[in-house]
Amino acid sequence: MTVCIGEENADRTGALVADDPLYLGMAATAFRAWTGDVIAIAPPSLPGADELRRSLREQGGDLVVGEIVRLHHTDGDLHAVELVDGTLLERQTLLWPQPQRQVPLVERLVAEHGLVLSDGHVSVDEGRKTSIPGLYAAGDLTGGTWEQGVVPAVTAGAAAADAIHFAHLA
Repeated sequence: MTVCIGEENADRTGALVADDPLYLGMAATAFRAWTGDVIAIAPPSLPGADELRRSLREQGGDLVVGEIVRLHHTDGDLHAVELVDGTLLERQTLLWPQPQRQVPLVERLVAEHGLVLSDGHVSVDEGRKTSIPGLYAAGDLTGGTWEQGVVPAVTAGAAAADAIHFAHLA
């Protein structure tokens, strides 16, 4: 089973799991850089499932709606994903972003200084400023799924650095 996506996943069967149709559509398209066999797996409550399925099928992929109950592997090498209804999806790579628990420092800043969170992530403006004057944030703390990758996190960090620099010039 692979945790990070990259060249090591070239030509392997892949699946993406999420409950955000926009993320699934974009990630499935991006994942095609490594393999032509990508499906998205989403919960039955996914909004816009029919539209997403249509879009993914146009790209040669598909959307499977269901809840995962088991990952079948041999010594950590994934070979199938099992759904609640017993369906087995033969897959070798699974990308399944999980919500991350905030670090203790963030929890303390919330409790002691009223740091504002949104959907469990630190709220920031375009310049990456938080609700606490002089405090900036970027990466996993602020963006959920979108900023968990290296490139988006670095981009957000660069935006924060620019904002801090320009704030000190003013």
